[in-house]
Amino acid sequence: MFSQRKHKIENRIVSISQPHVRPIIRGKVTAPVEFGAKISVSKADGYTFLETLEWEPYNEGGKLKEHIGEYKRRFGYYPVSVHADKIYRTRENLSYCKKLGIRLGGPPLGRPPKDKEAYRALLRESRQDEIDRIPIEGVFGVAKRTYTLDRVRAKLDSTSGSTIAMVILAMNLKKIVKDLFVSFLWLFGYSNIRLVLV
Repeated sequence: MFSQRKHKIENRIVSISQPHVRPIIRGKVTAPVEFGAKISVSKADGYTFLETLEWEPYNEGGKLKEHIGEYKRRFGYYPVSVHADKIYRTRENLSYCKKLGIRLGGPPLGRPPKDKEAYRALLRESRQDEIDRIPIEGVFGVAKRTYTLDRVRAKLDSTSGSTIAMVILAMNLKKIVKDLFVSFLWLFGYSNIRLVLV
């Protein structure tokens, strides 16, 4: 750095005990730089799937095709719609989804239409897409708060990855137990009981 007058080193070690960890620029006010694994998850029918787990920073928008392909492999058909963050809404991803007949939720690119009623309909649809995307944002909050995803203590990248995968597994097991319990209530005629499970 001194001889070349640089302030940046590629693949520099930021943790001696965990040399695989890389800094990830997030740009948040509270934590502009975060350290740890970068993961992408999807949610279908209430179940969470770990799509990508990498230690190097990556652009999530470039992974949408892989995620949709994995959905097709997992369920045997393409999703009707995808509700993703704005970073996924690139022209390439939009045209890919359009070709497959998948609606990629969110506001349309470009100028708003001049027809005010059509513009209001687009705003309503965009608002509904944001509401439909809330559960996937909640996955990270629940995983950190309840399942200690924010306190992964494993030292190796493989054991850290296993710990993260176990968090997703535990969340899905809880969902299975809830579904079985509700089915049990229906089976024995307790369908009129109002039940809130957390």
